[in-house]
Amino acid sequence: MVRSTSPEFAAQARRLFCHFRPEPADGAKADLTLSFLIGTTAEGINSGSLHRCYSGCTPIGRTSSFYQLFRQLEWQLNLFVVLRVNDRCILHAGAVSRDGFGVVFPGPSGNGKSVLTMSLLLQGYRYLSDELAVIDPASGELHPFPKPIGIKDISVCPALAHRRELWWGPKPGENIDAGSCWYVDPEDIAPKSVSGPVPVRYIVFPRYDPSARPGLEELSPGQAMRGLLNNSVNFPRISREGLHLLVKLVQEAQCFSLTTNCLVQATESINELTSR
Repeated sequence: MVRSTSPEFAAQARRLFCHFRPEPADGAKADLTLSFLIGTTAEGINSGSLHRCYSGCTPIGRTSSFYQLFRQLEWQLNLFVVLRVNDRCILHAGAVSRDGFGVVFPGPSGNGKSVLTMSLLLQGYRYLSDELAVIDPASGELHPFPKPIGIKDISVCPALAHRRELWWGPKPGENIDAGSCWYVDPEDIAPKSVSGPVPVRYIVFPRYDPSARPGLEELSPGQAMRGLLNNSVNFPRISREGLHLLVKLVQEAQCFSLTTNCLVQATESINELTSR
């Protein structure tokens, strides 16, 4: 449940997180309740006034950036899932599907997972997540975690940058700070694009390097296993089942590293790979 003193903030939260369970019915208890108190001054909400965020009754953050609060909402949801889910393996990864199979992009922040995920949606892929890949150890299937796609610079995707009505984030002329981020509903990019569970066929580790030659390189099972372990966010709690799952994944999926410094080339490389 998300509550806010700002109707605009509440409406955007409802729009962008529409793929999650809605607010509980009367008498039901929410798994997570986040409250956002928007400070105001005589000049309005975007003029340095202080905003606060609460989880239940516990204060968890404050900021003078109105749009930074939405990142708090995203972070708190991610943290809740990472700490509470014990029957799924969760990777720090983007994930899409094509023709009934999954493609996972594990990697640390800053390597272009979200932008690549968004670019692939424009190519007809379906969306699972841009942040957390959720895999069932029993079936090996990749499940959706359909949070809104968040990127730090909308200009990197020219096909969508001009469509400002899709985005929630700083508007032209407003201050852009280090914590700024723009969000978009994946189904605003491609209608009915949220995917159901699929088996994992490809695991691709993206690495942004402006000075390197772009390209795909096949990984050995050992290299892929190390990469998955490094990007598993709840492995200590599901270690036995998780280890069996990761071994199964590197045995059955095709594993690659993707060095990239150009979104178009990265998208073409994934298209070529999944078209084989």
